[in-house]
Amino acid sequence: MKPNKTRRPRRFRLSRGWQTVRNLLLCLLLILLSWGLAGYPLFFPRLEFRRLERENLLPRSEIVLEIKKGTYTYRAPGSLIYNKRWSESSSQFVGLGDGYAVNCWLHPDSLNQSKDAWIHCWPFDEQEGEFKLVPLISPFTDWRNGDAWASHSLFPCNGIVVPALPEGTAWAELAILAEDGTEYREIGSLEGEGVWLFAFRSDTSGGIGGRPYTLTARDRDGAVLAVQEGIVPLSQ
Repeated sequence: MKPNKTRRPRRFRLSRGWQTVRNLLLCLLLILLSWGLAGYPLFFPRLEFRRLERENLLPRSEIVLEIKKGTYTYRAPGSLIYNKRWSESSSQFVGLGDGYAVNCWLHPDSLNQSKDAWIHCWPFDEQEGEFKLVPLISPFTDWRNGDAWASHSLFPCNGIVVPALPEGTAWAELAILAEDGTEYREIGSLEGEGVWLFAFRSDTSGGIGGRPYTLTARDRDGAVLAVQEGIVPLSQ
């Protein structure tokens, strides 16, 4: 009588073709990791933003705003300039850290066909008042109305982000006094959880850094929740 042998489960094995595919994917992953560790620009905007944070010794921030299209190649004084190749659409990020905000701008090309990437840190302890302003590094085209031919979309806009306003804010206005004495007012749009974006047409407002401002927040009934005056931060 033959002994009763326990049949072992059959081990799953990849065919030779699938083994080749697996090895190629592993090699590709290794190349991407080595590429990033070597300091070269990564292929996805968010990954590149994270790499620039590490390169500038900034802790990982919480991304609260991303503008994916319509940025312009204007140089911001005091920002860090990079010239490396880029293969994705332009993006601009605002991240919040512990007591600071970081703004990063990435563009696919420039006149010399190389990538520009700028990053700037805004410490909140350098601003007076409860509510902080984060000027965007680069002007952008205002696509929020969904119409490329809207009045704002014909011109690059200077953007200001206010990361937090009083709870219950349903309407916010930012007024900036220009150098020629003209006051420009813009209604903000809620772009995320408590994050407000204000866009000032650059052909009318000019430079807004270092100019006096008045920020007003109201609830749904129109009652004033907060009014704050100050100076728009200026990159050094």
